[in-house]
Amino acid sequence: MVLLVEDSQPDIDLTLHGISAFNVITGVAKTPKEALRELQSRRYDVALVDLRLEEGSGLDVLRLAQNTNIDTIFIVLTGVEEDSPTIKEALDSGAKFIVQKPLTKEHLNLIFGTL
Repeated sequence: MVLLVEDSQPDIDLTLHGISAFNVITGVAKTPKEALRELQSRRYDVALVDLRLEEGSGLDVLRLAQNTNIDTIFIVLTGVEEDSPTIKEALDSGAKFIVQKPLTKEHLNLIFGTL
């Protein structure tokens, strides 16, 4: 199962369309609170987490998950430059990978091909 943590409807639609090719069950959360609730109520193998959310940050999701020992692989989706301190903070907070937006079919093949 894959959890998408994203608050932009166009990005949600684009990502869900790409993920559908892999025949995985996908949940969506638009806020860090919704994401934590989902992660605690279901077993997600992967969470694709946008760093910039209107009601918080993807970093909040990573920190909350880290503090509750949730066993999910976190992949951060971002438009932030690779050398940003936020990227280092995301990796330090439990992100396994950082993927620059927009998420492409190549990204998805790499993500689902390595997990």
